[in-house]
Amino acid sequence: MQEMKVFRLNEFDYVAAKSLEEAKQWYMDYYGLNEEEVLDPMYYPYEVNPENVMMWYEVDEIPQEDQDVTRKMKIMDGIWFALVTIADVLKWENKDEPYIVCSTEY
Repeated sequence: MQEMKVFRLNEFDYVAAKSLEEAKQWYMDYYGLNEEEVLDPMYYPYEVNPENVMMWYEVDEIPQEDQDVTRKMKIMDGIWFALVTIADVLKWENKDEPYIVCSTEY
C-alpha cells in the first residue's frame, strides 16, 4: 500500500491522498467543483508535513495505547479533544483512499 500524504488544498481543508493530483481530483468529485475552483490563485494547493500540523481529535477515538495524559486537551460541547499531529491521525485511521483528514471549517 502506497503511503498517504497530506495536501492543503485551500484555506480550510487538508486532504490525505497518495498524490496531489489524486487529492485534487477526489476533492473536485466530492464537492462537484471544477479545477479553477479548486486551484484558488490566492491559495495554491501544496503538500504539508503531517508531523508539523496539529489538530484537535476526539479522545475517545484515540487508541488506548496512544492516549497520553500529557497531551494538551480541551472540552467542546461536552466532548474531550486532544491536540495531536495529522501523522497520528493517519496512523490511527489507516485509510488508503483520499479523504479530508482535517478542516478548519466546521
